[in-house]
Amino acid sequence: MIDAGKCLTLYNEIEGEFPKWIDPNAHNALMGCMKCQLHCPANREVIKLTGRLEDVTEEETKKILKGKPDKKLLDSLSNKLRNFYPASSKDSFPIFTRNLRVLLNR
Repeated sequence: MIDAGKCLTLYNEIEGEFPKWIDPNAHNALMGCMKCQLHCPANREVIKLTGRLEDVTEEETKKILKGKPDKKLLDSLSNKLRNFYPASSKDSFPIFTRNLRVLLNR
């Protein structure tokens, strides 16, 4: 059974600081976490459906890390990341920025 209170996905999708007990090397996705999903027998066929999203440019990455998205950036990311909500919502953007920083600093 999964203990949601110890699941990286929970903390990866809410605002705030990550708990100290989460190893920085555990981060593996901008949102959620695929570690247990990759090994779940129920996902055997679904995992094959994954694909590559369009690249985010270096300029866009710098803007993301600044944490102050403009409409042009939000529109571009929304399109590239297929309406991935933290990347297309000004209100949720701080989560996206924080998670990207953690991934880049691992």
